[in-house]
Amino acid sequence: MSMRSSILKVAAAVAAVAFWAGGVEQAKAAMVLTGAGTSEGFVLSTFVSGVTNDGAIGPLAIGVTPAGRILVGDWTTGGLRSFTDTDGQTYSAGTPVGSYGAANAHSLARNGSTMYMVEKFAGKVVNLDPVTGAPTNVATGLGNPLDIVVNPTNGHLFVSGTNLGIVDIDPGTGQVVQFKNVGADGLTISADGSTLYGAIGGAVIGYNTTTGNQIFNTGSFDSVDGTALGTGSLAGKIYANTNSGNVWEIDLSNPSNRTLIATGGSRGDFVKVDSTNGTLLLTQTDRVLRLTPPSGGSFGDSAVPEPGTFALAGTGILGLLGYLRSRRKQDR
Repeated sequence: MSMRSSILKVAAAVAAVAFWAGGVEQAKAAMVLTGAGTSEGFVLSTFVSGVTNDGAIGPLAIGVTPAGRILVGDWTTGGLRSFTDTDGQTYSAGTPVGSYGAANAHSLARNGSTMYMVEKFAGKVVNLDPVTGAPTNVATGLGNPLDIVVNPTNGHLFVSGTNLGIVDIDPGTGQVVQFKNVGADGLTISADGSTLYGAIGGAVIGYNTTTGNQIFNTGSFDSVDGTALGTGSLAGKIYANTNSGNVWEIDLSNPSNRTLIATGGSRGDFVKVDSTNGTLLLTQTDRVLRLTPPSGGSFGDSAVPEPGTFALAGTGILGLLGYLRSRRKQDR
């Protein structure tokens, strides 16, 4: 046997040991853009690495605070840390905000200056102070809730769970109403609040939020978890982050038209739109990646103004109507 052959065999053996001793996740963590993703103009970068994990599940909750900081929660301890909105950071360098117990920093959503968090094992949704981390109960007894989005039409919360289904929660009263009795995971909602999309059984399914009727279905094609809508040049597309380490671009007008734009990642869970710059933050086993859209494109965000803003808007409209009536009288 030649020296070169011996070296190659030793190297192969070392690689195999690393692979079976946990190197799988390390190798898979290196998500890369596909040729299609590159040609479309997407850019992939690492926002935060080294997130506490149990070997499979790591960061889940991601949220943008009213001050523009990014909150990231880890599955293992339920810890939540705050970061500036810049790439290349490590989880240990983030500012601790709170610790809620394993799986309880599970998902975040914001409505104006108000932040909400799902605590899975505690079975509740809380109003979260984004600086101190102090939680105030909004709804309890939910039974393993997973994800949360804000309905931009009324400020209500849609909350999903594989055992919970999808419920509608009025954060003002805490009233919980069953919307759909389906085991759903990651959620996203259209900017006009008319369609709610959920990751259900490896598919992305959309429901009319008024009637509850199903109006979109990709059919099962991958282990879909987090989803987000495109805007601008990406309008008419929905993006799916999967447990198998893929990111898909799906045509809303033709659900069977799917394009794989990134692959090779570790376990992908939730996603969150970074509303300060229109990028998409993607969870992986031990890190959060950033998917930057091509020029002219962006990712949607369903965050809506505080109730007072609606009142001000109404006042403005009434004022304009009064002005027009006055002008009409003068013109007669």
